[in-house]
Amino acid sequence: MIGGGDWAEDRIITDCITALTEGQTISIRNPLATRPWQHVLEPLSGYMWLAHQLRIGPEVTQGWNFGPDQHNVRNVQQLVDQLVRDWGSGAADHLDEAGAPREAAALSLNIDKACSELAWKPVWDFERTIAETVGWYKAWSQGRQDLRQFTQDQIDTYMRDAAAASIAWAVTHES
Repeated sequence: MIGGGDWAEDRIITDCITALTEGQTISIRNPLATRPWQHVLEPLSGYMWLAHQLRIGPEVTQGWNFGPDQHNVRNVQQLVDQLVRDWGSGAADHLDEAGAPREAAALSLNIDKACSELAWKPVWDFERTIAETVGWYKAWSQGRQDLRQFTQDQIDTYMRDAAAASIAWAVTHES
């Protein structure tokens, strides 16, 4: 999951933003490793919709995956390239993988069950996810004092986009 405000150590977005704001080259450990990149609002919408469904009946008490569509799974190099494009400047370089931590080459989520049985689906594609994430960090880097409001505005936009796509949880929410 990615999105604004994540400052955890050794996370690709945090590392990229730090490099970009300091005018340094982004260091990439495993450029071909694929991940199901998704904005943090995606699984949150799934969990909230699942909680709503649990209130209706217990038949949904099972495991669920909330993530991006398969065509939005990208590798680390593609993530960094899109991030640099959206930021408007920057460059990346590959680190020597010999000393890099061992990571899985590919991670994925199967969201078919959530889509078919809960009528849940992701709202933002890969490009939009990166654009919204970069937008938050740009607001932070420019010293915006109203990041809470900025974040609320992103949530509102996400919900409007979900309603416009006629996603069940958003349509139910608007009723």
